[in-house]
Amino acid sequence: MSDREVGGLPVTKKENATVIISILLALVVKGALEQFFKPIFEGDTKWSDVPFLHWGQLALCFVLVFRFYLGATRFIESEPKRLGFFVKAVNLIFSFLLFCTFYCVALAVSDPGYFYAVVLALHGIDAAWFILALILSYVQNVPNNMLEDGEIKIEASRSTMWTFFYLSLATILFGIGSYWYSGEPITSQAVSTSHWSFLLFLFAISFFDFILLKDYYFSFAEWKKSNLA
Repeated sequence: MSDREVGGLPVTKKENATVIISILLALVVKGALEQFFKPIFEGDTKWSDVPFLHWGQLALCFVLVFRFYLGATRFIESEPKRLGFFVKAVNLIFSFLLFCTFYCVALAVSDPGYFYAVVLALHGIDAAWFILALILSYVQNVPNNMLEDGEIKIEASRSTMWTFFYLSLATILFGIGSYWYSGEPITSQAVSTSHWSFLLFLFAISFFDFILLKDYYFSFAEWKKSNLA
């Protein structure tokens, strides 16, 4: 599909993808807000009855959505136009799986018995995606000498994918380790020490991610300029 124009301005396929991601994540946010506040406004739940853990889960859901939005849009911007069909198909499939899992996170935002298990599954899918993407970057990569003007060097894209993978892997290992060490089931409905520790870790690693990839996330034009092929 070639680029088209809207209102006299060119609209690229990457911009279309960004719009689609924004709409899908807006649905996730809508689902989380409805799931969290509907029992308060339409049910018997009082504001004072909502545990602090649940408020933390709602806030974390927004942080994870923001991380995914930044990562996904920057990842799309970094893709070369000559990327193979199979690689594009893998990226599409895993993006869809992540969106579905994000929506499950939104639905479980006030239920710790499901919330942390789904968040763990979310990072498992994310880790699987990027380790596969890294393998494909060596098998079906677009060499630097075949990149078009303004496209990103494969080494820079790989470095970012490795960072994403390691962050997800660290999250998985901490989550499994903390519940195994405490002996508390991840599906516990109670406000447990393991839930709190995993929640705080997820906040910490999210902000570490923002700091570690601050140029990639928040100064992408400058990051792109310094990593052009």
